[in-house]
Amino acid sequence: MNKPLKRIIFLLLISSLPAQLYGQRFLVFNKDKASSENIKKGDSSFFNNNFKESIGYYEQVMANGYEENLYLNQVQNYLSDGNHDHAVQLLSLMADSGFYKFWMLEKDSVYTGLKKSGTYLPVLKKTETNFNDFVIKNHITKPLIVQKILWMSYLDQYYQWQHSFKTR
Repeated sequence: MNKPLKRIIFLLLISSLPAQLYGQRFLVFNKDKASSENIKKGDSSFFNNNFKESIGYYEQVMANGYEENLYLNQVQNYLSDGNHDHAVQLLSLMADSGFYKFWMLEKDSVYTGLKKSGTYLPVLKKTETNFNDFVIKNHITKPLIVQKILWMSYLDQYYQWQHSFKTR
């Protein structure tokens, strides 16, 4: 097996770790009972269109540190609440922490509201730069293929999440 293919397979395996389950609302596995309860309450509030309450619950969980999926949920909370500038500010913090999945922001309709903020384009560019840095750091020779694989993983997890949420 050639080296680039091994790297792609490795990236695929890493991207499918349980903590990386995606969906309109990202599943977050947290062993802290209080955080888990706040996430459940926040998600329940979100699905009941009480976005301000959901934002409050997620702020409590986010106080424990950076976790990409929590921050993405909060971006969705802000967007659903119509607070596009706060969503972009949070995304900017994520980009400063290395977030690189710019294609999610462009392809997933849940993030369309980001474009309403005048500060979105520089943040999008930062995520693209982060992806380019990721490609260089990991010696990836086919970045478009990696990007497509990660997008397919995202979609796969989205549909699994939908089924899981309906079951719960």
